[in-house]
Amino acid sequence: MRLRLLLSIIAAGLILAACGHDEEPTTNTAAWHTITVTTEDATRTELSETENRVAWSGEDRIVVFENDKHVESTDASIDREGHATFGVTFPTSSTPPYDYNGLYPAESLFCAQWNTDITSLKLSLSATQSPTTTSFDPSCDLLIAKQIETSEQPTSLMMRFKRIVAMNKLTLKGLPADGTISRVTFIIPDRTIAGLVSVNLPTGEVEEYGAVGVAHNEITLNYPTPITTNTPIYFNSFPVQLTEGDSFSVRVVCNGATYTRQVTIPAQRELRLEAGALNTLAVDMSHVLPIIPESYTPGTLYNRNGKKGVVFAIKDFPIYNSDYTAIVGYDSYCYIMSLKEEDVQWSTRYEWCNCISQRGDYNTYDPFDYYGMNINDYPAFKWCMAQGEGWFLPSSTELQWMWEAITDGARDFDSPRVAEYNKLLTDNGGEPFVETYYWSSNETSESLVEVIAFMDDSVVCLDPKKDEIFTARAVYRFKIQ
Repeated sequence: MRLRLLLSIIAAGLILAACGHDEEPTTNTAAWHTITVTTEDATRTELSETENRVAWSGEDRIVVFENDKHVESTDASIDREGHATFGVTFPTSSTPPYDYNGLYPAESLFCAQWNTDITSLKLSLSATQSPTTTSFDPSCDLLIAKQIETSEQPTSLMMRFKRIVAMNKLTLKGLPADGTISRVTFIIPDRTIAGLVSVNLPTGEVEEYGAVGVAHNEITLNYPTPITTNTPIYFNSFPVQLTEGDSFSVRVVCNGATYTRQVTIPAQRELRLEAGALNTLAVDMSHVLPIIPESYTPGTLYNRNGKKGVVFAIKDFPIYNSDYTAIVGYDSYCYIMSLKEEDVQWSTRYEWCNCISQRGDYNTYDPFDYYGMNINDYPAFKWCMAQGEGWFLPSSTELQWMWEAITDGARDFDSPRVAEYNKLLTDNGGEPFVETYYWSSNETSESLVEVIAFMDDSVVCLDPKKDEIFTARAVYRFKIQ
């Protein structure tokens, strides 16, 4: 639920940022005042290492505040020296004074509708980043400008930006020389290194890293096109200082295998990831034994970590970049079904539960964790949850994956594959599938629910009453490492 809420909040922020003005310009040009904003620094901040300079890009956009109003700029125009120039338009005003503040990138402004207090402004640093082989993910390079005060609305401004996050360059040693890296995760237990940051724009001071509860202790770097093992790993983080006895971990997916190394800071040493600085660190993976991912095949028994069931699906889910505009990788999940099933009511009440997701785990837990529903009124959910932590009533989509699996795509209950699944279930103390309707966790109204017909030539979704009795079979999902 938190992920879905965060996605919706971020999406709302992006829509609001795109809208920009409180009013749209009209043909009455006198009502609008355009300001040209030029960056004082050609490289966002002054970095001494030329090869690691982070230059402005023509696709960059900033947000500029004029007193209590803010707008998103046009795309940048870059001159030969690397200075960026942006255009912003505010309503014409003759009421001084005027205070101007700026931030980069525009998409870092979190939930613009309510986030308007420039003395405690919330910006977002994503915990999922997409660096290149030579630089950082620009959407995660948080900068704020020094405030400018004027007595009249200017036609141009020169803004000087400073970085409020740490720039980090990680070198990995000891991995296979012919290997390629698809993902790197940097973890510091019990520390906040990404999430929301609260800044006071007028003073340029950071009030809090990890503000309003959105905090992460790990940052994942995705490479849709795998990189060679000698390529530097660039990422941005909140500043942090580790001293003797503190530790951090690096997890690397190389050639499909996972290498994890925990590093403990030795006596009289420290690791400092400083804001505005280029911080370098190296980790030797030479003696790390790789973990080869297990293979999971539909129609086989899964029995480990206290979970026992039959595998019925392997599904890939996209990983998005920080502003959710592009897919940067995929996570694979394994789905298993419970050995047993139960004939129960979906619920004993007619009320809307907001169970509409394709994720059965959301549908199963959200009504009780967030909406205050009484679990005793929902027998199908209660039975699935009673199978153990993480078990849920599958969505109609997940039930269709199950039906496809047990019939090998034939959607025919007489398929030999059904008999194979049923034998595996009964041989392990479970109950076989029968031709019946199976409850999904998707409701269609206050009183109706989708069911999937496990019958010959059928995946029909019907809408019976919630208090009727049909069959429930629980599902569990886990990420394949």
